[in-house]
Amino acid sequence: MKIQYITSSFPREDNQNAGIFIYNQIKKLSKNHEIHVVYPTKHRILDQGPANLHLHEINYPFKSCTMSQIKSGELYRLIKFCYSMYTESFKVTHKNNIDVIHSHWSIPSGFISSLLLSNTPQVITLHGSDIKIYSKKFPYKLLVKYSISRADKIITVSNDLKDIAISCGCDPKKIVVIPNGVDIDKFKPVNKEYVKKLKNISSNFLICYVGSLIKIKRVDRLIKISNELSKDYNIDLLIIGDGPERNNLENLVSTLGMKNVKFQGAVPNEEIPEYISMSDVLALTSESEGLPTVLVESMSCGVPVITLDVGGVKDIVKNGINGFVVNDKEEFKEKLIKYIENEDLKCSHGAAGRKLIEEEQSIDKTSLRLSKLYGELINTYKKEDGLSA
Repeated sequence: MKIQYITSSFPREDNQNAGIFIYNQIKKLSKNHEIHVVYPTKHRILDQGPANLHLHEINYPFKSCTMSQIKSGELYRLIKFCYSMYTESFKVTHKNNIDVIHSHWSIPSGFISSLLLSNTPQVITLHGSDIKIYSKKFPYKLLVKYSISRADKIITVSNDLKDIAISCGCDPKKIVVIPNGVDIDKFKPVNKEYVKKLKNISSNFLICYVGSLIKIKRVDRLIKISNELSKDYNIDLLIIGDGPERNNLENLVSTLGMKNVKFQGAVPNEEIPEYISMSDVLALTSESEGLPTVLVESMSCGVPVITLDVGGVKDIVKNGINGFVVNDKEEFKEKLIKYIENEDLKCSHGAAGRKLIEEEQSIDKTSLRLSKLYGELINTYKKEDGLSA
């Protein structure tokens, strides 16, 4: 099969971890299929990869991390960016006789693919912000609705997003839940003390956050929780990632007089498994999520997780079995204390998380599900066109 991916998030010079889960998925699929990727970047940082993987870049003109941070004065650049993505996608589709077009996020990628006027099956994966935030904002909500109405299949990464897509008018028969998947050979349990020594990190109990430093992630909540706990327990907080909120968060740490918080900044993707694996718990205090990839990666590393009850976290975090899903700050602190005081509980939850990921969320299994979905769509189109019996 020849599959074209259209995505506005993909590893680029100023954010090497952007859309990395898409890149990993594509690399896996390219072993058996010809893959073409239309994506934005200022300078290519990826090698061409497997022979079946073809990268088609367009210029990324923004400094901001997400569409929500694009200023009104950048509207012209946004339109120009979308037009560039459209023209490149059109060329790739027709020049390479693409069998399936798969867009990540309903806007801008899904909307652009819906305009291609190609008799080619179209798939859109919804990740969270597109259907949770933009489906409520004018004029974006019109573009989201049009995108999902034109798609042949809608993939959601969690059951929570499936319900939201249905509430936005998406035909339930179109929707299939397929998580992003994780490389369980890359994200795996390691000797914590050995890795801590390599990274020059000493901590009796290490709480880890991995992700963008943007408002919706509410890392300030985690800092305040850690500050309260540090009065009674010897803990450290490691913050991995970067973004527009970093200065505000560093100022908060300074104001609170905390000495046990380390801002690691953005790290190469190949190092993230080490940082997660050496941690005692991964913590997430976001306001909104789809199905956070970092939770899946952490569980694959055998590290238990504590998260607020947002998005599709309950799809993988089984409360009290492989982690905790909590409702407020006090409950978050209470569950952290359980792990701090009970090593056996922490280890059993970590092992249970690893087992669940091996059985349900490995990238090998999710890639097979995608291949099957593409094949079924192609066969359906052929039958409708009278090209097969």
